[in-house]
Amino acid sequence: MALTCQGALCPASGQVVAEVRILHCVLSLDMGGAHRSAVNIACAMRSMGHDVFVLYSSGGSRRDKTHPILLEELTKAGVVVLNIPSMVRGLNPYRDAETFFSFLGAVKRIRPDVINTHSAKPGLMTGAVTGILKVPLTVHTLRGFIHERTGSRLASWLLLTAERTIAARLDRIVAVSPLLVEKALQKGIGRRRQYSVIRSGIDVGHYRAHRDRASEARGIFGIPAGARVVGSVCALVPEKRVLDLARAFKAIGEIDGGAFFILAGDGPQRNAFLDQVRSLGDRFRFAGIQPDPALTISAMDCLLLASGAEGLPRVVQEAFCAGVPVVATDTGATRELVKDGETGFVVPVGDVKAMTDSTIRILKNDGMRRKMSVNAGQLIGDEFDTATVADRYLKLYESVLAEGRGSAPAAPS
Repeated sequence: MALTCQGALCPASGQVVAEVRILHCVLSLDMGGAHRSAVNIACAMRSMGHDVFVLYSSGGSRRDKTHPILLEELTKAGVVVLNIPSMVRGLNPYRDAETFFSFLGAVKRIRPDVINTHSAKPGLMTGAVTGILKVPLTVHTLRGFIHERTGSRLASWLLLTAERTIAARLDRIVAVSPLLVEKALQKGIGRRRQYSVIRSGIDVGHYRAHRDRASEARGIFGIPAGARVVGSVCALVPEKRVLDLARAFKAIGEIDGGAFFILAGDGPQRNAFLDQVRSLGDRFRFAGIQPDPALTISAMDCLLLASGAEGLPRVVQEAFCAGVPVVATDTGATRELVKDGETGFVVPVGDVKAMTDSTIRILKNDGMRRKMSVNAGQLIGDEFDTATVADRYLKLYESVLAEGRGSAPAAPS
């Protein structure tokens, strides 16, 4: 069976060290926001004394390979990490069949009280497995809609059908925003009684501590201390519309000859992005993947997000904690955080001119920028902190388990 075990503990030992056995499932351990959030939650739950496992695929990323930083965090926390390399994005009958049997074997070995999925493919596998094995509680965390991330009508319909199928087989769905709950219900994904709202956790204190570190950050990147800085942190993949972002960088640079630009991230569209911004010359800094983007964000006067599909963007939460205004596209639940004229501006998806004009307004008006910085810093409270988020998940698990729903765990092999 194509299943490997990494970490400080091994489920084969039979050692039970916690009240609740929790299996978190993600498609990959790249530096995407959903996967970083899942890792943070898993580590926090382990620190609270629970027996925690993370199942992922080293072949599941479309962005970059498994990031060693995330594996190291999990291992140091004592989380058992399981790799099913056959699990990939999209439909692949041969590999999906292999994944199903590996997934089934993992659930038999772990005997979890809770399976919490954070990606669509693990959600489908969980639905299939629980048709055979009884798991006391299944939960899916909804951070956006996969069917909105494709330009094909057929693919969109198939993915929406998959999302509805996942929801129908789950006990509970956790959405990171009330707006996502309403959108999901309008799309026929799940029933209202299944939903709870729990934020996507970040280290709020860590990002707040970077509010006054702009000069230090700019020094690291070789940017003059008094320069106006526009930046972004994102995966360089088509659904993030990074070529729109590149065009906005270029247009802003043509209007404001003193502005500098910084981008953190990587992915298959890196070279195309760099070609677009070549005219910015030494005013552009490419930071690559940053395991901790806090210092990079603190260098910015304004962060841009050009995505075509989001849930409640993690990078916006991080920027606001650091006191950085945001100009973002109107997708997902972005409007819940980015409020026009108060914490930044929301612009239509694909409207590069609107993104450019809004950013110039922020750069040219010191008073507006300072006001937005203060408002943004006050918006992200403790409800977004990883410790609070993990505690709310645990309370949800424990309340449903206490109801006695499906109390018999999966039988060992």
